[in-house]
Amino acid sequence: MTTTLDFPTKLHYHGKLTDLMSVFAMAPMHVIEFDTDEAGVQCIDQKLRDHLCRTFRNANGPRVTTSYSVYRLAENEFVFVRGDGCNDVEIIAPSPERADALLQELRATLGNTPKVDKPRFSMISNSNGDLSAEAVDDLPATSDDEFLSLCYGQNILQWIDDFRQRTVSRTGGFTLLDGPPGTGKTSLITQMMLRLSATHVFYVLPVAQANAFASSDFIPFWQRENARHADRVKVVVVEDADRLLRRRHDDSGTILPAMLNVADGLAGRMLRLHVICSINCQLDQLDPAILRPGRLLNHRRFDLLDPETAQLVARHAASQWQPNSMHDRYSLAEVLNPVVLEKTEPKRILGFAA
Repeated sequence: MTTTLDFPTKLHYHGKLTDLMSVFAMAPMHVIEFDTDEAGVQCIDQKLRDHLCRTFRNANGPRVTTSYSVYRLAENEFVFVRGDGCNDVEIIAPSPERADALLQELRATLGNTPKVDKPRFSMISNSNGDLSAEAVDDLPATSDDEFLSLCYGQNILQWIDDFRQRTVSRTGGFTLLDGPPGTGKTSLITQMMLRLSATHVFYVLPVAQANAFASSDFIPFWQRENARHADRVKVVVVEDADRLLRRRHDDSGTILPAMLNVADGLAGRMLRLHVICSINCQLDQLDPAILRPGRLLNHRRFDLLDPETAQLVARHAASQWQPNSMHDRYSLAEVLNPVVLEKTEPKRILGFAA
């Protein structure tokens, strides 16, 4: 009979480090996790360089960056560091006392390292039921208040503050952003990530992987994230979620019920998650359960811009956009990213009439 070893720790790393972790198969294992930043990752590497056991590096971009580093301090003592934007540390030891001692040593090492906590979000991926989150800090600069008000209306700052207060004071719930494509739903979410980084942690779940809501690893994954960010609201963003939220039929599957349970059920109250969905369809096409009072905590409608507002937005953003006399409404995307299409004459082939 074959015994499969499975360890509730990132060091398992989908089987790539199972051989190292086998030392704990019949022995105690105690884990401590904490977050750091890029400077902290470098500082730990300088201190533990002589104990470096394995690295996993990313060469997809122009630079080769280290994603994972494993330091082996003793036969059954490890420090696992994730860099490349994730920037967290996992200590694994044979006893709570030894884990605590290693934590104090690393804290002393990091004590003189200034912590730079850049706003970021995490991209969730679902691989055969195993959920993981990769941090992304490539966010644009924060837009000024005047620009946000031009793009989204004079009450947008109050709406963002209301979102903050409601999600901090109450666990669970939905926020719904609806409107035509190009009206700025994603851009507003990005600005919320920047402005609410002190109180909220944002996670983006691609709609193609929304079955993560029904994954067997869903609850353990969010328990780990809650332990890492116990003082902040966890927000899951699902963009273009039209097909997930439409009226249910007998064959509608398990994703929508799972989402509803996360937002307003007992599981959601335990996991302390809030869900933001953006849609392009009309509200009357959604399942009525989504719009139930108490479940839908926040809603924002996005509309096309009138010519006057569009010109103000373009002027503020130094955009080269120009109004079209054939249109009386414009999307925010076309105003901020004007596309100039050259007029071309049809080519004539010699010997043939046009």
